[in-house]
Amino acid sequence: MAKRGNGLGGTPVEIPRTGRANTWGVRTPLHFNPATGKRERYWIGREYRNKTEAERALRTWHTDHEAGALTPRSDMTMGQLMDGWLAKHRGEDTTKEGYEPKIRLHIKPYIGKVKVVEVTDERLDELYRLLESTPIEAHGNKPLGPKSVRHIHNIVSAALDSVTGPRKLLTVNPAHTANPPTERQIKAAQPDFPTLNDHETGRFLAAIWKPCGNRACDGGLAHHCLRDAPLWTSYAATSCRRSEVLGWKWSLIHWDECAIELAWVVVEEGNSYRLRKLTKDGDDNAIIYVDQALMNVLK
Repeated sequence: MAKRGNGLGGTPVEIPRTGRANTWGVRTPLHFNPATGKRERYWIGREYRNKTEAERALRTWHTDHEAGALTPRSDMTMGQLMDGWLAKHRGEDTTKEGYEPKIRLHIKPYIGKVKVVEVTDERLDELYRLLESTPIEAHGNKPLGPKSVRHIHNIVSAALDSVTGPRKLLTVNPAHTANPPTERQIKAAQPDFPTLNDHETGRFLAAIWKPCGNRACDGGLAHHCLRDAPLWTSYAATSCRRSEVLGWKWSLIHWDECAIELAWVVVEEGNSYRLRKLTKDGDDNAIIYVDQALMNVLK
């Protein structure tokens, strides 16, 4: 094969070997590697039996390179990717705090040393099945449930998405063809929690508003038997989450319209709590409308 210019291709060369027959090797042409951001070349192989095999490997490389089917060469591991991805994550602090232990305890110990370019959907499936079947000390010596494993899959998929695409490490995201637990499996594993019907809800609300009869109970809201009654009534009347009701602000309650803006939530941080903005789709605060009876309770 005629020798090509440096920018077009390499030339197979014979490599002397000691104690065995010589082999043939061939390098790639000078090309851009998105993994390093540089123009470089590397050995396609050095153990071809003859010049013809080396030439065939070079032609195959050219075909794959032009089709965009080559995986960039990179030594980045999944552990490095997960750390970098989490550090750059632009979500809420509480979201990142939820991701960190899952990455540290359930992702990095098992695939943290695997190179990103070597991750396959089969390798991810092995991880998911392992987490579903192996007792984990950090989880009370129990395997993870389908919902937790699905969440881990979503984290891995999002991290791999960040290095997938043109001029990036991966041409396709292997997590997209993996098989994490399905929604049906998650639902089947969730326990059935008892719920109150209308009659039971009415009895419950009547009970929490009834003074306990203790001598110190004067019917005022300062006494323990009535202190949380407005809170429980708000839960029952609006179906808002606990964090949302605790985040209600008087300035966002529109008394004349019987409307409440949901703009804040109270979240747990370690041994304390913090008020933070409620993340919702769109720029405006979500608004719920309630009846006058609940407004009277709030007043």
